[in-house]
Formats: sequence, C-alpha cells, structure tokens
Amino acid sequence: MNFAQTLMSQDPTEVQDLLDEVGHKNVVRVTKHTAQKSANSAYTSYKKTYDEMFGGAVAQLPSLLKIDQLRIAKGKRPYFLDAAIRRINGGELMSVSFNLRTNAGIDLVALQLGGTATTTTADYLAVSNNTTAPNATHTSATVPWSSAQATDAAASTTTGEYTALGVARAQATYAHTTAVANYTQTKTFTASGTITSLQVAGLFGGTAARVTQTSASAATNILFVENTFTATSMVTSDQLTLTWTINI
Repeated sequence: MNFAQTLMSQDPTEVQDLLDEVGHKNVVRVTKHTAQKSANSAYTSYKKTYDEMFGGAVAQLPSLLKIDQLRIAKGKRPYFLDAAIRRINGGELMSVSFNLRTNAGIDLVALQLGGTATTTTADYLAVSNNTTAPNATHTSATVPWSSAQATDAAASTTTGEYTALGVARAQATYAHTTAVANYTQTKTFTASGTITSLQVAGLFGGTAARVTQTSASAATNILFVENTFTATSMVTSDQLTLTWTINI
C-alpha cells in the first residue's frame, strides 16, 4: 500500500484532530550530567532529566509519514496511517508488507527495460485465499494462480484465484510522481457475495493473456510480484483496496 500518497494527498484539515493530538505530545528530553567532588576527593556523577513540552507544537503529515515508514521497514505496524484512514474515509488499514518479486518478474523487468520487449505492462491484479506462502519460483502455472475459484471456499493450500464474487482479476490504476523512484498500481474490489479470508495478491503482466486467469502460460501471463496481507473476509458491498508500490 502506498501510505505516502494516502497521507500526503489529503487535506490536512481532514486529520487535524490527529495532528493536534500528536503535536500536544511533542516532548524534548534533556539530560544533564553533573560531576561533583565528594569528601574523599572522588568524583560522583549525578544525572538530572527534564521533559519539556513544546507549547503550541504542530505535527506535520511528512513527520508522521517518516515515522510510519521507519516502523514498516522494521516490520512493525504503522502508528498513524490507520488513524488517518479512519478519519478520511472510515476505512480500516488491514496490513502493509513488502512485495516478493518473482523470478519471472525479474526476467519481465529485464526484457522491458533492456531487451526487445514482447510483453506489456504488469497492471492486472488478482487475489486468492490460498494459504501457501509466496515464493520467488511461483508463476501463473502454480497454485493458486493456475486454477479458478468461482465460488467461495474456506482458505486452504488448494484454493485458486477468485474469478467471481466481485474480486475477479482486474486492471489496476497506475500512478507515478515525476522523479520519484517508485510507482503504484491500485485497485478497489467491491464484493458481490460472501468471500472468506482473502490473503494473497498477485500483479500480472505479459500479453493479452494477463487479463484473465484462464491462461496458465508462464510466458504470456507473467506473475510479476506476489504478496500476502492480513486475512480479510467480505460480504456483499464491502470494498477492499489494494495498492502495490513498486520501487524503481
């Protein structure tokens, strides 16, 4: 998920109460060490700590963003993004995690940038509730992407890619800021029925075959990146937004 764009694209007034709350908690800690000579001529060190509040301190979105970026890099849940999303649209942050670029995805990038490109962009997003861990060797010819899941089923190592219920593979929306070393592909799915424990996503490129699950050809329906997220169940009209951030 591109939490940077989520925070920075918002009107700060929409999260003003969050900024005010954080601003009022700004504290500077000052520690003073004082050496004093005792009666036996030895020096003893004394420490005094002061916690000072900054009166009228104002938190800024870039500062909150930097804190969350550092936390995510350490594998921890962000502090402020979840609160910001709730204030902006009433949504809930499910997870933020790092992508796994597959071996086929590495080859796709090399071909697109340095070879004679016979493929097209990686811009179709698919989801599944398969519980198999992402692996660099995965392709469109391996589970879960090699089979269609047209009805809901309990999460397992055998379920396939959802092809119905409002979460079938679909084209994502591309976004890139000039001179910034990443881009995003975003898709919002709206459930048309009950869906159990969605938890893995794949981003596909290749040829026209990438548009649907039906082609299991690893050469034309190329799994670029794969990732898991917090298991998320849905009912009719629930929405799930997935944003892939790809560093360049």
